[in-house]
Amino acid sequence: MAKNKLLVVSCFFVVLNIIFKTNLSYSEIKVNEDVTVTSYMVHGNHEQSFYPQYKTTYLYEGEVDFSKEMLGNDELYGNVIFRSTDDKLVDPQTQSIERLYSGLRSENYDVIFGDYYASFSEYSLNNALKGGKLTLGAEGGDYRFITLGGIDTSRWEDLWETRQEDSSIRRYVWGSRFESAYFNKKLRLNFNYGGASDDWSYVTTETSPLSVQVASMDWEYRLADFMTFSGEFASSYSDPDDRVRDIEEKWDNALRATLDYNIENYQLTSEYSRLGPHFNTTGGYSTQDLESLLFDGTLFIDRMELVHYLHMDRDNLNKLKVATTKQINPGARLMYRLPWELGLELGADVRKRYSSDKYVSDRTD
Repeated sequence: MAKNKLLVVSCFFVVLNIIFKTNLSYSEIKVNEDVTVTSYMVHGNHEQSFYPQYKTTYLYEGEVDFSKEMLGNDELYGNVIFRSTDDKLVDPQTQSIERLYSGLRSENYDVIFGDYYASFSEYSLNNALKGGKLTLGAEGGDYRFITLGGIDTSRWEDLWETRQEDSSIRRYVWGSRFESAYFNKKLRLNFNYGGASDDWSYVTTETSPLSVQVASMDWEYRLADFMTFSGEFASSYSDPDDRVRDIEEKWDNALRATLDYNIENYQLTSEYSRLGPHFNTTGGYSTQDLESLLFDGTLFIDRMELVHYLHMDRDNLNKLKVATTKQINPGARLMYRLPWELGLELGADVRKRYSSDKYVSDRTD
């Protein structure tokens, strides 16, 4: 049966190949097919072997990537990758869609359906989704608006198959972003909103379905030709278990401020960040109750490049956990470019960590 499906899918891609290559109105068409046959022969004690003792398997992978110019400057584009195999060591699915998307775009808009990655900002929305996204305005312009919705899941089969033990968590995600520029684009202000809710049926018995909404503002301001100030302030509203109504929802904030100094032979980045103990994002940002300060610098002298850094962080500032950790990490690295494309690198890295456990401290006081 699997071999028949492979034959049908192969014929489908061959037909697409013929149609696309004979249709001269398409700007660019790429059709790739690859078939691999693997024969397993395991001798000796095969009871503990990871491979089957005697078996011949196949792997078929087909890809179609196309773009077509429409009226005006519009462009229709898309991509699909299909896999078929009976080798469970390669893929537990006999037939699977590895990637699928299609869209329409021009200089001032972009509409896409299927697989896409959305990145609003560090604290708001960063997800690989299956759904739809609409973008109005050109990237880097005075104004741009993005709105999207979809499902954060790794496999297309998760959308129609019954949940299995190896199924990943499925999350519904939605959001919008408004970008704006001022003062000849020296100042950029962006406003982000994202929401996410776990699918109850894809949450294990040991965890709870999380629902979160986060709003943020990120900015970038060029103070001078050699100095840029950027950052983000975000606030999140989380429901730790939306199946139970009497559990208290959590509000919390996050802040990040960065100063970049860049002259001809020297670059320096300094950043301060602080995340609250109950802060969450749609992309599953896991770090909470953390304060960080870093300095990263690079000096360029002829063939030499000197990198120096100092990273400091501490967690559990609100004393909600048992253990508290404070860390300081200075270091430097010198790289020298030798003739004949050879290089010499010397460096040193120091990490000092201070940890405390309040239960241990109570017993030792």
